[in-house]
Amino acid sequence: MKRSAAAVREVIFAEIKTIQKKAGGKAKPLTDKSPLFGSGAGLDSLDLAELIVRLERKLGADPFKAGRTVRTVKELSAYYAKHSKK
Repeated sequence: MKRSAAAVREVIFAEIKTIQKKAGGKAKPLTDKSPLFGSGAGLDSLDLAELIVRLERKLGADPFKAGRTVRTVKELSAYYAKHSKK
C-alpha cells in the first residue's frame, strides 16, 4: 500500500536525522524549506547518497535514477509522495 504524503515526510525526516547523528553531530531542526546541504540539513554528497539508498529501500523509488534533482526537504518529500511504491 502506498504511503500518504505525511507518512513519506516522516520517513524522510527520520532518515535525515539518523544520518545527521551518524555523522557525529546532533540532528538539526528541519522544515520543508530546509536545504539538504549546508545550513539546512547539513548533508554532504555522501550523506545524500546514503539517504537516497535508505529511502529507495523503504519507499521503492530513486529520484536520481529518474533524472530528478532535489535540493530541499520539500522537493524530496514531493518526489517520494508521488513516486513511492511501498
